Amino acid sequence: MKMFSIEYEQELLKQHQETYQRMIELVEQQAQKPPFIQQKNVSKYYDGVSIGTLLKYEKNGLKRYEPIEGGNVFYYTKELDRFMLKNQR
Repeated sequence: MKMFSIEYEQELLKQHQETYQRMIELVEQQAQKPPFIQQKNVSKYYDGVSIGTLLKYEKNGLKRYEPIEGGNVFYYTKELDRFMLKNQR
C-alpha cells in the first residue's frame, strides 16, 4: 500500500538531497575559516556582512577582540557563527 504519490516522494527526495548538499557546503566553509577573523576580512567568509553590520552586531552583544596596543579588531569565528544563528530573522 502506497501512502504518498510518486511525485510527492520525488519532491521529498529532491529536498533531502538539496539539504544534504547545503550541509556539506557549510561543513566545508567552516573547515576553511580561521579561529579568529580580522574585522576587515569578515565579508570574505560571511556574505553580506560589512563593517557597518558588525558594528550593529556589537551593539547587540557581539564581542570584539582588540590587541592591547591598538590595531586590528578580531572576532572569534565560533562566536560570530553563534551570534548570527541566534539573531537570524
